Amino acid sequence: GLLGRLNERAEVGDVAGAKEMFSKLIGETSPQHRTVVFNTVLKACANAGAVEEADAWHGRMASEGVRINEKTFGKLVEAAAKRGDVAQAQAWLSELISEFGSASDVVLITMIDACASAGEPDEAAKWFSTLEDGTVRPDSVAFSSVVNAYAHVGRTRDAVVWFAKMCNSGVGPNVVSFSSIISAFARAERAGEAVQWFGRMGAAAVAPNEATYNTIINAYAQAGEPDEAVKWLRAMRQAACAPNAVTYGSLIHACGRGGRPEEAEGWLRAMEAANIEPSSIALDGVVNAYAQCGRVDPAVAWLRRIEALCMAPSSVTYNTVVHANAKQGNLDDAAAWLAKMEHARIRPNDISYNIMVNACARAGRHKDAASWLRNMADRELKPDVISYSSVVNACAKAGRPEEAAAWLQHMTEAGIRPNVVSYTSAISACGSTTPVKDGLAEQLFCQMVAAGLSPDPMLERLLVRILGPERFEGLRSRLNFQTTSAAAKNNSLEKRGLGNRAGMRDWDTNSNRRLVLRTARLKTHDHSSIV
Repeated sequence: GLLGRLNERAEVGDVAGAKEMFSKLIGETSPQHRTVVFNTVLKACANAGAVEEADAWHGRMASEGVRINEKTFGKLVEAAAKRGDVAQAQAWLSELISEFGSASDVVLITMIDACASAGEPDEAAKWFSTLEDGTVRPDSVAFSSVVNAYAHVGRTRDAVVWFAKMCNSGVGPNVVSFSSIISAFARAERAGEAVQWFGRMGAAAVAPNEATYNTIINAYAQAGEPDEAVKWLRAMRQAACAPNAVTYGSLIHACGRGGRPEEAEGWLRAMEAANIEPSSIALDGVVNAYAQCGRVDPAVAWLRRIEALCMAPSSVTYNTVVHANAKQGNLDDAAAWLAKMEHARIRPNDISYNIMVNACARAGRHKDAASWLRNMADRELKPDVISYSSVVNACAKAGRPEEAAAWLQHMTEAGIRPNVVSYTSAISACGSTTPVKDGLAEQLFCQMVAAGLSPDPMLERLLVRILGPERFEGLRSRLNFQTTSAAAKNNSLEKRGLGNRAGMRDWDTNSNRRLVLRTARLKTHDHSSIV
């Protein structure tokens, strides 16, 4: 009948179709059955994640005097959870509990899953406690949801605690809970512990699936250990689990990280031989494998193959090719690939522009470096300390200390705090000119100390060369600064309760004075190419 057809639309989340069936059915529905009809439309909204529609239908029920029951609120919670609107789902669930005293385990598990997906494990644990307080005993699905919630945000210790709680309550772990723990350790680049947890699955008589094996393979891929990844592929096949696109993508990535691009290409061909359509991710992996080794030509050839297949290479892939060209000094080619990236409607990001800024800086092309930084700002991308420091360094390499100092000022005005590397680059420029710009060097150093930064030994040696030992010692007395290494040693000793601050200051001053005098006797090299 019409109610069955309405339910068919609701099952697949067809809100428009459900509303059409509702309009045909509601006129023939008795008052006592109207709640069922309205709830079925809400079911469609829940399956579609249509929060606003669900809210509107709830309001209509209230205005027309249709009885609202636990299932009504349950569907409202599901709609918000499906959308990922945790706050709204919690609001509806709280209203359900306030109105009817409790919620079903199905609704509570829905809420727990929603919190887990939103990266809010503590909220998931809170709703689990509500589930425990009820009459229904939490099952493996509920426990696994909380385990996964903590694992998903990298809180491996909490995930393990909940896993133990699950086992201690007499609920047997399942493949989902084990896979969540394994995945958490894998993402944390703790492949050894991931393997240990994999071993526990056998002891618990839980059979791993394709996703579990893929997680271990990917862990070794991230570590750049292709041989270990291949060992786990063999284990996967022995367990009668079929490798899929994710498996091959991880193997390709493993070879790329391990500096073995030909093997990455071989796994792509094995993927095709297994009748698995290579994804753009897999093809990207081959491009990246060659580009990371500095082999630009094959990287470009594979990138063009992706474009020929009308696939969209990722921004990471374009950036890798841009970087490979830039690293070899092919700045024009690097810029051309950045332009192609934009032509392909893939928006370059801050990494893209930082690659160009850095490359121009290394090549001593300070004007081009500055131009790329300005282009970055024009495209509403925020330059960072690396971007500005690269331009400062480019000016330093070009022997332009005043311009280097000006870019330090621009950096500060943009709300970005220069670091020791930034100041060292600008000060090194002061020492590379004839005559030496000792006044500007001293001025920049005073600004650095006033900003709360301490010089490192390299910068101290540079300043001794530019200013001379006596003038530098005068600065030390006036500004009362320490080197970063001495300050770190001082803090370490203070934490351990050794010595007093006055004594440590005397020790540091004497130690650094010996460094200055010893450095003055040595022939120092040119620091104009620092960074």
